[in-house]
Amino acid sequence: MTVGGASRVYGLIGDPVAHSLSPRLMNDAFARLGIDAVYVAWRLASDYVGSAVAGLVTLGVAGVNVTYPHKAAVLPHVASRSNAVATLGAANVLALDADGFRAENTDAGGTALALTELLDWPVTHRRVVILGAGGAGRAAALGLLVAGAERVDFLVRDRSRAEAGLVGLRAAHEAVAVHVLDSRDAAGCLDAAHLVVQATPVGLDDPGAASLIDPAQAPNAAGFELVYGERPTAFAAAWRGAGRPCLDGRDLLAAQAHLALHVWLNDAPDLADMRRVIAPEEVA
Repeated sequence: MTVGGASRVYGLIGDPVAHSLSPRLMNDAFARLGIDAVYVAWRLASDYVGSAVAGLVTLGVAGVNVTYPHKAAVLPHVASRSNAVATLGAANVLALDADGFRAENTDAGGTALALTELLDWPVTHRRVVILGAGGAGRAAALGLLVAGAERVDFLVRDRSRAEAGLVGLRAAHEAVAVHVLDSRDAAGCLDAAHLVVQATPVGLDDPGAASLIDPAQAPNAAGFELVYGERPTAFAAAWRGAGRPCLDGRDLLAAQAHLALHVWLNDAPDLADMRRVIAPEEVA
């Protein structure tokens, strides 16, 4: 890759970012597409989000991915936002327009895209259980409902807190319910589920942490672990050990990046090729 004065600049803001696979993924995509561009990661403290976004606009940075903990914090500093961003209150993609950055959310669509393209798993008319109702879980739910899922049930430990975070999603989609993990209602949802999405931090810092549920509790469901690390989480290991299909956070990363490239360039490499660039054995 050769970078010159005319190269377009894209990047990632978050804290931390040293572990991110996005620079590898995006720079490979630019090379495949023959785009004169470079993608870098910037660690950004929360106190400087506003000034950083303004600076990136001033410098003409063409596009930015946004990761933890800034997906909501960037919103007061953008010129416009998509319907998905308005519903979720979070953005993971910024695209430079004449008036400043336009905020988009490709985490939502990326969930459905990964299932349909990488797992050949149709979303339409399926029942989904999501463990956890944080930002990742809400984005997954929105993407799946827009893609035609019949129903999404969130299983959580703190129901009142979860309900408070789901106001925007409920306003846009009626087929959403919340249940307490380990309750009878939760057990019924798992038994009827076609997909279980693991959207909590369990296993992110401690891959040895026990899975919140056992695959036997959802006998007809595929799995989707939204986080990734150097080793599979207990959830992913349990699902795969039971002979069940299970995507992980790398699949989501590739899919949301594929959509982000379409936001920025209206083009992207083949999704399966993008996914191979970030195979687990290549993690630094």
